[in-house]
Amino acid sequence: MTTLNSGSSVPAPPASRLGSPPGQSAAPTRSVGVPPPPAVRAAAAARQWKPRQVLLAVLVVVLGGLVSMWAVSSYAHRDRVLVIAQNVAVGQRITVDDLAGADLSVDPRVAAFTVERQDEVIGKVALVDLAKGTLVNPSQVGQSQLLTAGQVLVPLQLKPGQLPAVGVAPGQRVLLVATPVNTGQGAQADSPADPIQATVAESGAPDAATAVTVVDVCVPQDVGASLARMAASGNVTVVVLATGGGK
Repeated sequence: MTTLNSGSSVPAPPASRLGSPPGQSAAPTRSVGVPPPPAVRAAAAARQWKPRQVLLAVLVVVLGGLVSMWAVSSYAHRDRVLVIAQNVAVGQRITVDDLAGADLSVDPRVAAFTVERQDEVIGKVALVDLAKGTLVNPSQVGQSQLLTAGQVLVPLQLKPGQLPAVGVAPGQRVLLVATPVNTGQGAQADSPADPIQATVAESGAPDAATAVTVVDVCVPQDVGASLARMAASGNVTVVVLATGGGK
């Protein structure tokens, strides 16, 4: 208790707890605990490979290696072969512009020409329609139409107007029609009354001076002489038939 000058006594404040500053109540103390040690996981047991699994893995590895070897071998054995560079119609003579080279892996059972053998193809005639991008098969090219038994080869000297402007090509079927020079007269006595069916064997380029085109045709032997006289007199016109066409 504190005594004032006036003689009155004032009660003294209660003593604070140890460690608490004056004017503040002491907070309850908490005990600081030690953190628990981290949990340690037990190591997983080593995987046990079964014999079947081991065998399967080995087979997969071996198969992958064989496929890789086959792919490398196939690519390494590619040949440069001849292909058709542009469409070639049946009967058309093959030129160097009609051919191109392509690197392909060709089965040995497939007949084809390598680029080194292009001289064997140039100048030959297409025996079938050859489409752009296809291989040149030896069975699809050959020489001009050859004579068969009972046929003869007759040359025709044709002026413009006696054959189509687009010309004719080897292998095309045509009709040869007698056209007298004097249209007011009938056909000559030695000219056949009916048109003659023929097959074009060869067609030359028009002469630069006379514009005459020489066309060789195959006809039956029994009309060969009459056709030759028609050709000599210049009174024959060529009519081109559609594929498979007749009279």
